[in-house]
Amino acid sequence: MDDNDKVKETTDTCPPSTTDADKNSGCRCKCDDHGDDNNTEEVFITQSIDKQVTPSICKKCGLCKYVPLKIPMYAPYTLKGLDPNEQYYYCTCGLTTGQQPLCDQKSCIGTKFQPKPFVLGKKQTMFLLCGCRYTSNPPYCDAIHTRLPFNPTDPPCKCSKVDEW
Repeated sequence: MDDNDKVKETTDTCPPSTTDADKNSGCRCKCDDHGDDNNTEEVFITQSIDKQVTPSICKKCGLCKYVPLKIPMYAPYTLKGLDPNEQYYYCTCGLTTGQQPLCDQKSCIGTKFQPKPFVLGKKQTMFLLCGCRYTSNPPYCDAIHTRLPFNPTDPPCKCSKVDEW
């Protein structure tokens, strides 16, 4: 994990918007364990190493967010000649080799990241697909890469204002 080796920060109280999906995926707040606080960090370190997950808690809103395992490119991928009716799979982990940003459906095995299926739905000469994995409209590039810090240590959250980076 060369982009972010950060382990989830624990909070003193449960975030009001923690979802069951967050809890089931290993990203929880400290009070979910109802056990020894010193053991919490050890559990998350183990999960991060074993499952190749980099969970992090937003300091502003308290929501769990996942960091792509690798940011393959700080720019969009320009893809040409795609069939507008074919289903493609967007790589969300950043680990696919050879055909980025499309998923090989092998590199993400054993991680919490899943390929995002999409159909283009319209014919056009080229499509710009996100390379940094922080787009608000995956798989399409929204130019957020132009405002990201290089190798962010505290990954962006939906509540963040990009201007603050």
